[in-house]
Amino acid sequence: KRILFICPFPVGVQAGQRLKYEQFFNYFEENNFEVNVASFINYKTWNIIYTKGYFLQKTYSLIRGYINRFLLIFKLGEYDIIYIFMWVVPYWGNIFEKVYLKNAKNSIYDIEDNILVIKKNDVNPLTYLFKNKKKIIHLIENSDHIIASSPDLKETCNEISNNSNKAQYICASIDLIRYKPTNRYNNDSLVTIGWT
Repeated sequence: KRILFICPFPVGVQAGQRLKYEQFFNYFEENNFEVNVASFINYKTWNIIYTKGYFLQKTYSLIRGYINRFLLIFKLGEYDIIYIFMWVVPYWGNIFEKVYLKNAKNSIYDIEDNILVIKKNDVNPLTYLFKNKKKIIHLIENSDHIIASSPDLKETCNEISNNSNKAQYICASIDLIRYKPTNRYNNDSLVTIGWT
């Protein structure tokens, strides 16, 4: 069995990807899945993407990402499952999403809460003009399965897909082999709360 993860960012750098599926790569491999990852940007772009400036480098990376996504179309039939995290391509309409789902034997769409709300970005303000919810709606309506990051988002996805109940709420999780639970709390210590 072969599974292809279509994602925005390279492996190991973005919390959403790490907590939703990357930490389970070993589990997939132990269960006879060949895991392949196709990120839209590379590590070099990751290092500048949320930094002001670098317009030429970001533009080049965007063009390269679209070319790579186009070339990948011809290999989609080689995979048993296409797992799409967030989107296939970041901007404009839903052409790539349509083609990817049409060529997928089985598709899983993993959606985060914030993706249905298109917000302006202070670091890359022009990107707001090119974002389009059509791609997200198409993925929700046409994927075989949907993983939603909250119960409310699960309900929204099921409504958008005509109450098909194909959306399931699966929260981000922690690898308890890597992160050992401890109970060292006492009233003398400052409590630190972390959120990602």
